[in-house]
Formats: sequence, structure tokens, C-alpha cells
Amino acid sequence: MKVTVESGDWWQRYTYVGVDKEFPATKDAAEIAMRGTADALKSIRPDACELIDRADNAVRKHGADLRFLIRAKSYKKYTLKVATTIATHPDSSLLYVSLTDRHSGEIFEAEPIFCFYQTAFHDAMAIGIRDIEVGLSSNGERKANWSNDIQRAAPSVVQDAKRVSDPFYSKLVLRQ
Repeated sequence: MKVTVESGDWWQRYTYVGVDKEFPATKDAAEIAMRGTADALKSIRPDACELIDRADNAVRKHGADLRFLIRAKSYKKYTLKVATTIATHPDSSLLYVSLTDRHSGEIFEAEPIFCFYQTAFHDAMAIGIRDIEVGLSSNGERKANWSNDIQRAAPSVVQDAKRVSDPFYSKLVLRQ
């Protein structure tokens, strides 16, 4: 592990992590990459080791289902949550939007849309309560749908997305 002095802010530093010459053609390549990432972050920010360990544990436990809560905003009737996954190649990241009824606690989640995690913060700030409609599904259940405007602008709604009954939100990047 070698931390360079090539930096501006802390997040611009380069850290070199040594691996065997067979990497990534090894059976534990994913583990080596995860451990190397956590170790590199800890070497750059030794004051944030506890936070880095919590983040590492959340990623290991929830994997591709981990959602990074970017925005939460309360309105009169609903609380809006916008979250994204950060997919590994070749998968696409997904942007999730849910409404929680502030009176009943019932949660309605629209089908996720494909997004680029690099633009997720910008996308999240542009989404508001007007972009989600709560209605009845064909079987009579209440559900959330993207508004027609969003469906026209982002035709990449994921119809068969894996449903998680109680999604885990990392609050490490929450912005209001």
C-alpha cells in the first residue's frame, strides 16, 4: 500500500494497492478488490476508519441491493426518498423513488429507472413529488408510478427489477 503526495483535496489522492500478477484472474478477486479499496481509504483517511469499516460492512452485507439514500424530503402527505445503487460493470445503476404515507406509514415505490451513478445527485435533486403518481394497480393494490413526463423523458424504466421488501439505505451520502 502506498499513498502518494499527488493530491489537492483528500479525495484526489492516489493510493497504489499491490496485487499478484495473476489478478484479476484469481478466485478471490472480488474480495481482494474490496479489501484493497477499504485499506486504501483507511490509509488516506486514518481518522475515518470507523466510518470506512461501517461502509465496508454495509456493502458486504447488502451487495448489489444496497441503496445510497441521496435525498429525503417531507411533503404534506408523503415523504419522498430518492436512492441509487452503484452497480459493478457490466450492470447498470438504478435510481429508486419511494413515497411513504406520513399518516399510515405505507410505502409506495415506483419501478426503478436506469441511471448513471455519476449523475445521480443531480437527478435526485430534479425529482419531486409531482413526478410520482399513486394509483391502483390491475389487481387493486395501491402503487406508485412515474408521471407521464418522467416516462417520456426516461423511457428506461426497469419493469422486472428485483424487489426488496425492506431496502437498506446507506445514509453515508444523504443530501437534503
